[in-house]
Amino acid sequence: MLDHSNSERDGRTAVGADADGDLSDDFSEWDDYVPEGIHISDAERQRLHREHEKYVAELIEEVGEPTPEEMAQAEAWWRPIKEHLQKGSRR
Repeated sequence: MLDHSNSERDGRTAVGADADGDLSDDFSEWDDYVPEGIHISDAERQRLHREHEKYVAELIEEVGEPTPEEMAQAEAWWRPIKEHLQKGSRR
């Protein structure tokens, strides 16, 4: 359980930012945090998917299709996140 009892005293918020909004380097209290699963209805999931597709289409219209190099860079960035998420779903 995270202890936030002194968060006002030391000027830090629960997300590791100080009173000025600057992120701190001390996230040790979050090291073992595992969020509970998010449960949404199929209808909401479909709505969010449509919104995502609309956003991506608008973005591509505005800035153009990503290059193969940009796609490779995005995949390299996403791969460890995807693997981490898959590990969490196997628990």
